[in-house]
Amino acid sequence: MAVIDYDYLDKLVARFSGYKSPNEAQQLILILAEKEHFRSEDEESTLSFLIRAEKQADKLFEARAKAKRLIDAEKKKARQRDTQKKIIWGAALIKAAQNNAEARQAVFLLWEAGLIADKDKPLLQDDYDAILNPEYEFDEFGDPIQPEPDFY
Repeated sequence: MAVIDYDYLDKLVARFSGYKSPNEAQQLILILAEKEHFRSEDEESTLSFLIRAEKQADKLFEARAKAKRLIDAEKKKARQRDTQKKIIWGAALIKAAQNNAEARQAVFLLWEAGLIADKDKPLLQDDYDAILNPEYEFDEFGDPIQPEPDFY
């Protein structure tokens, strides 16, 4: 006689009953589950096999989901590292441009060559102006400090 996990069968029946179009194996599980006290030994064996197959399918689904979460986490870490690198390089370029004419020229060339997207230019305009006009000073965050107006 086949061994049937009735708790798991109940979960499967509840899940498959909510499906619009269960596949053939799921339909067969629903049919055999309804025949609870009237199943033949062959039907019991078939139901037991289908339940084991569904358990394996569930394990596979969980394993794939776990793998996807791990891959997504690695991709997120890589994006964060990439962003951090860009921030560091950008800060280094700004700092260098504050004190070095060649670095200032590099910023100018990056700007004029179109390597800064037009949509980003308004955000960077103050920094760009401050870099090209070195009389501006920068605060600890690398932002330009506007000089106090003369009221004399």
